[in-house]
Amino acid sequence: MSGGDKTVRLWDLETGECVRVLKHTGRFHIVSIIADSRKTVFGDRNKTVKLWNIERDSLKRQTSLEIPIKSLAFNSVCLAFGTFTGDVGFYMGVNFFD
Repeated sequence: MSGGDKTVRLWDLETGECVRVLKHTGRFHIVSIIADSRKTVFGDRNKTVKLWNIERDSLKRQTSLEIPIKSLAFNSVCLAFGTFTGDVGFYMGVNFFD
């Protein structure tokens, strides 16, 4: 992964080659990949969270949260996030993960 150039780069750990480059609107600092390796979610301090379909190189969903997030994790039904103030929240958006 890299974030300084507003991209998420996915690397093949066996070959060391970059296999995907996903663009973000700003510098991000949070990335999580779901266990099936087909979706990734990343976010930034501007409260934006994006869900990508890795196989299709396409943005599936985008949402904004009410406060900047520091950490996140997700599965097929829920996005959990931590904030810079130490709070934890959950987002279960309708069809966000379909």
